[in-house]
Amino acid sequence: MGSKQKALARRRQIQPSEGLEKQLGQVLREVREERDISQDNLAREMNTDRTTISLIERGLRSPYIRTLMQIGAALDVRPSEIFRRLERRLGDDWRTVVAESRKRRAAP
Repeated sequence: MGSKQKALARRRQIQPSEGLEKQLGQVLREVREERDISQDNLAREMNTDRTTISLIERGLRSPYIRTLMQIGAALDVRPSEIFRRLERRLGDDWRTVVAESRKRRAAP
């Protein structure tokens, strides 16, 4: 395996340990699991692929608001409930988490 392929493999394995996207993904996974819905079934309901759901839940993709609305509809949960859970998870430091998430995304 060449150095470029090794770098790509390493990059694929990086998982955020914290941050806004990671926290949102955990909330979405929690709601999905409470409703006993697999990633495959959720993806089918949303007319997308399972990889998209997986990336969002692991915090590797930040979903558009439209996608959050589709997830809410597919899971039969109001988007406000998703954000309420996210706010509870972030606690009083939510502003700091948002600011740090912004910094990470801007970093080269």
